Amino acid sequence: MTKPAVSKRRIVILAIAAAVICVSICPASLLAQSDELALKTNTASPRNVTELSLEKLIDLGRLPEAREKLREQVAKEGERPRLLLLEAMILYREQQHLESIRKLERSLSLHEGDADVYKLIGLNLVSVGKADLAEHYFEKAVALAPRDFMARYYLGLHHLTSKQFERAEAQVREALKLNPNYADAWLLLGVAQEHLGKETEAIQTYRQASELAERQNQKTETPSLYLARLLVSLQQFEQSLLPLKRAVALNPQSSESFMLLGRALSRLEQNEAALKVLTEAARLAPQDKAPHYLLISVYQKLGKTNEAQRERQIFRALEAKEKIND
Repeated sequence: MTKPAVSKRRIVILAIAAAVICVSICPASLLAQSDELALKTNTASPRNVTELSLEKLIDLGRLPEAREKLREQVAKEGERPRLLLLEAMILYREQQHLESIRKLERSLSLHEGDADVYKLIGLNLVSVGKADLAEHYFEKAVALAPRDFMARYYLGLHHLTSKQFERAEAQVREALKLNPNYADAWLLLGVAQEHLGKETEAIQTYRQASELAERQNQKTETPSLYLARLLVSLQQFEQSLLPLKRAVALNPQSSESFMLLGRALSRLEQNEAALKVLTEAARLAPQDKAPHYLLISVYQKLGKTNEAQRERQIFRALEAKEKIND
């Protein structure tokens, strides 16, 4: 019987998780990041009010209404670079990435100095599997708006997903200087530090991300889960319990949180509690062999040999299925 590669899977998850952070990007996190742009969008004029209302509609996913509002604005003012950007945002949300890029290129032909256009081109390129081309656009956005923390964040994210971990760490630190309250950036920094072997620093960084997310009332288990993964991998099981319990509370559908909590409880000889949470992990992810592997040991410790044998059979069946699928 082969032990499931939990640590290997954790590394894979760390490598890909950051890559999907910006998939559900909304205009509020793309626009109005630099001081200059913030001043511009806060100007009390009908033009800016209209644009902000368009952004809000896009934020809310009310894309048909946003398109109608955009048509009205274009009819009044004609084709303007900023309106082309907003149309590109709608297309991005509709996953029409190539058409979004075409609108952005048209915007650049009218005005080349908008960092938001370059950011969105980069995001579109990532979405169509051309991340290698995105770096140029994120770098251009940083050059145009050095105080735009999202531009630096996206560039750091690109460095991370391309395994340039030192560059990722440096760029995200710059983003955090500009906005130390951005929990996702702390999370990204922790991932880079972990890949660089800076586990002690990564623990503190993940804690910062988790505490910040909690203060901001973010309903996501991700910071707590990242912290707990690292603590479990370092066999700091007692310290992992609090973030794991928080992760489970925030997302009762997270099989990984339950599995890691069960693993920690088992190693702390809290076997009855481990049995309960590992059973739930197996229920939530019936095709995952890892909870069943851990359940074998827990049942054995509790003297329940029949149940242990049953879990062993389930584990072997899932392992055989996994090999066939590979």
